[in-house]
Amino acid sequence: MELPTPDPPELREELKKEKPKAHRFFNRSSAILVGVGVGRFFYDRYYSGDIAFGREALSLSLTIGLLLILGPFFMEMLIREDYHMRQRFRRDK
Repeated sequence: MELPTPDPPELREELKKEKPKAHRFFNRSSAILVGVGVGRFFYDRYYSGDIAFGREALSLSLTIGLLLILGPFFMEMLIREDYHMRQRFRRDK
């Protein structure tokens, strides 16, 4: 089995600079969206009696929240891909 190569120092610097920003943004956004969906679900359940819209709001907010929680991993993947494409472009010049 082939072990993965360690990241070059330039890539580590880019990841160190970009990852915390992405994590903060995605975590705050997902917390707000999930909170709104859960709040709407409980409001519909206990005050209006019709939970059809509340269920839709809850499922939509949980789905979007899950995607936002996974966002930093996609962000890291994009940063790594951008780094490798720049290296390939420099090598091909």
